[in-house]
Amino acid sequence: MAASVSPPPGKRLLGPVILAGVGSIILYDGLKLMNTSWGVDWSRFFIGVAFIAIGVIGFVRHWRFNVAQYDKLEAWRRTWMCHACGTRFEP
Repeated sequence: MAASVSPPPGKRLLGPVILAGVGSIILYDGLKLMNTSWGVDWSRFFIGVAFIAIGVIGFVRHWRFNVAQYDKLEAWRRTWMCHACGTRFEP
């Protein structure tokens, strides 16, 4: 019964934000070095850009999923359950 009355699942946005933040730190660290060609540590640069891109793509995908689930969440919020008979209804 608990599974039938639980809210629809949503995806958290914190993971992609943290990944993009770590990528930003790695990118900054790769750009501040001055002893390499053109003042850039290219391996850190590309790793940082990849982390930022994956984080942004993940954030957008999770955001779109949550927006698609919004109607189901609103229907769940409007639904009440009678504890005597177990019937669910919308007032």
